[in-house]
Amino acid sequence: MRFLRRFAEPYRTIIEFALVIFCVALVWQTFWFSMSMLLRTNHPLVIVAIDMSPWYITSMTPTLTAGDILVMEGVDPSTLKASTPMHQDGDVIVFKHPYQSHQEWSWWQLKMVEEPDLIVHRVVAKWISGNSTYLRTKGDHNLSEDPYTISGDQVVGRWTGIKIPLIGLIFLAVQDATGKIVVLILLALMLFYEVYSSTKRPDNKPK
Repeated sequence: MRFLRRFAEPYRTIIEFALVIFCVALVWQTFWFSMSMLLRTNHPLVIVAIDMSPWYITSMTPTLTAGDILVMEGVDPSTLKASTPMHQDGDVIVFKHPYQSHQEWSWWQLKMVEEPDLIVHRVVAKWISGNSTYLRTKGDHNLSEDPYTISGDQVVGRWTGIKIPLIGLIFLAVQDATGKIVVLILLALMLFYEVYSSTKRPDNKPK
């Protein structure tokens, strides 16, 4: 019986490890869904990406820095405020880039899907034509406006003014191919250590 228990121990460790990962993923998905419902947007949290060099300079410097996690809220595009002349007081929004996209994994569809890149810029002009709202945007650090006009249905949300500085750099790192490999290696090492430790634990149960 001792041999059977010792043989089954590594598999129990693997199952426990998998359950921990599953529970963490479930908690995260529940948190994300709750935030989405509360803030009325599918993207309640957005990370400011590294888009310039050096890395800490972004198109939204000095307002935002790469790695800042922004708390977003759903918004009616027609109510957005545009900057006034000589002042950067327009709403900061996140919108879907009209031309650029990327591949990402969809947990709902269980496959890679094409998703438009998300841009964080400030509204500098707005006009309404019929039932549609159109916007011009600009990064606070940029000298000129973005070379395109976006429609209201491309707007993901408006920045609430709340941000968590720099923490998003961790998530940006794991989005990179090298970062993913490092995370997988660390998880594999953790699992190996747990399995190895379980086989070395003394069996204190009575014979």
